[in-house]
Amino acid sequence: MRRAVARAGLVLAALAATANGGSAPPSYLGRVDLEREVLRWELPERLREISGLALTHDGRLLAHEDQNGIVYELDAREGRLRKAFALGSPTAREDFEGIAVAGDRVYLVTSGGRLYEAREGEDGERVRFHGYDTGADRDCADVEGLDYDARGQVLLLACKQARADARGSVGIYRWSPALRAAAEPAWMRIPEEALARPIAAKRFRPSALALEPGSGNLLLLSSDPPALAELAPDGGVLSVRRLSADEHRQPEGLAVDAAGALYVADEGAGRAARLSRYTAGER
Repeated sequence: MRRAVARAGLVLAALAATANGGSAPPSYLGRVDLEREVLRWELPERLREISGLALTHDGRLLAHEDQNGIVYELDAREGRLRKAFALGSPTAREDFEGIAVAGDRVYLVTSGGRLYEAREGEDGERVRFHGYDTGADRDCADVEGLDYDARGQVLLLACKQARADARGSVGIYRWSPALRAAAEPAWMRIPEEALARPIAAKRFRPSALALEPGSGNLLLLSSDPPALAELAPDGGVLSVRRLSADEHRQPEGLAVDAAGALYVADEGAGRAARLSRYTAGER
């Protein structure tokens, strides 16, 4: 693990070089109008504590809440519930903080970095699952966010709160489903200041992450403050933009579809949860 932390220092150096004038791919967020959304829906009561979003390979939108291992399919055009299936019998109960789709597998991750793997179920079905301890909790006190990088064939886990050795940075943990072990290198780390400073904030605490399929860039969602950051594949910071605190009371879920539409899910925070969809201009 110490070797992984040392390698992460090299990643930080590469990030600093990219952020300070190195070559970088075009920014996806530069094409998204965050001042207005195309669609916004209130979600059903059972998703009041929505905690994650993911898109299937055929473009269907999946979601989950943070207490039960139940996966919901939402109509991405109307925001209505299409189906739900549960992990286990009885239903698995954990502090679930992210969802991803890899091939024919659906993954949920807990705040402690434990992964639940299952096939997608039919409406009302209970499916068997496998659980894996990723080891992310050794350096991360609170995992929030999950996505699958098909190019690297790794799952990406966002760390909201690092442990002592990595404080002052935002970490992305890389875990290989094929090896069922940490990838090499295990961590990508970005100085928190590099994410907070562009929006004149004191902090940037990830609550979700998603890969933008067109560019391969990584989007990080923050709930404190409400904001979006875009990273190049090598981790260089390309853009950081605030979200409206009035419209995004507690952003917890993030996904980008093949057409470039951006989905943000907000936990209810005492009211109905909401799903917002923004569109991106031409590349």
